[in-house]
Amino acid sequence: MTDRKINRLRKAGKRVRKDASYMIVELSSWLAFNGICALGLIVLFFIALGGFQLEGFFSHLGNIASRFAEAGIERRSSFSALVMFTVLALVTIVSLLRFSSLKAILKGLSYEK
Repeated sequence: MTDRKINRLRKAGKRVRKDASYMIVELSSWLAFNGICALGLIVLFFIALGGFQLEGFFSHLGNIASRFAEAGIERRSSFSALVMFTVLALVTIVSLLRFSSLKAILKGLSYEK
């Protein structure tokens, strides 16, 4: 191999590493934003449940917390599974609604350049 080919391969390798790093950062921030949106939807649900007042919000939150603390192991685990399923469902819904932004992230790679 000539020096030109080796240099081209090194530059291509650097470009692939840069693109991989860019993609990891962008995808992780995209997923983090989706998770934060899902948690925000849960908070919004409790705010709406409390009549859009802080007192109602905290009373409902306190009610759930006290009932969770008094529940047995079996009920706690089923409630935890329900909360986990709800959060995953909300993250999936938010991700599907934001799918076009994911396509824009994936289009920004430099392979076509």
